[in-house]
Amino acid sequence: MKVSLIRHGVATYNETEKTRDRDNAKDLDPLKLISLKSQATDFVKKLDSNDSVTIWSSPIPRSLETSKIFEEAIAEAGIPIRKIGIFDVFEEARGFKWEYLSGLVLGTPVMIGGVSVPVDKQITNPTGTSVSEYFRTSPWSQFTPETLEALGAFGPIVESMEPYEAIVARVSRSLEKLKKISDKQHHLLIFTHQCCTDFVIEAVNDYKNWGIQPGEAVSLMIRGEKIFIEETPFGNADNAEILTNQVKEKTSETIDQVSR
Repeated sequence: MKVSLIRHGVATYNETEKTRDRDNAKDLDPLKLISLKSQATDFVKKLDSNDSVTIWSSPIPRSLETSKIFEEAIAEAGIPIRKIGIFDVFEEARGFKWEYLSGLVLGTPVMIGGVSVPVDKQITNPTGTSVSEYFRTSPWSQFTPETLEALGAFGPIVESMEPYEAIVARVSRSLEKLKKISDKQHHLLIFTHQCCTDFVIEAVNDYKNWGIQPGEAVSLMIRGEKIFIEETPFGNADNAEILTNQVKEKTSETIDQVSR
């Protein structure tokens, strides 16, 4: 069985609330739809004509809309679609906004309830960690009560932001369950967000080139009880097996907590 995690297309980020309404989910940049449709067509050309396809999506509008564009390309190619599902587990980082991350990393003010709240970078990022490294190490999850209190109205928001290891844990646990499926002629497409694919890129190149771009995919292959990285925009890992070693070790505590 093959699994492809596909990042949504270029979005306006005007519609960020979860929905189950695929027909009315709209948040993609209309000026970028032609290029996304081209990406969908190129992706479908890689599918085995003997495969059947299942589509899963994050409930965030930009992912749902992207899934529909790929669905149309798949149907046009005459490849059967077995099922379509929407799952919260593949949504964006919970409680997260780029404005919040920028505030923590760069010390830029954040807007909360229409009020600009200052952020002291010396408190939140004293070592000057980069944006990508800050997100993947998620130091805010270790802030003391005193630090959170010093952030004022921003403190409760920071406390509720989902750390990266929790994102990896929820996605990994879902992929682990797929090991039970033995259908070799099946391809699962998961339309999701960059944060849900970064752990694969880490295994390939230690995140030297950031993550995948809008409309790009990372593909995994499930063989027996193992999951391998088959293809990413940055190549494949020398040690391609994932989830049973690197990721599991990194997220074991989080996985145990979620399981209880």
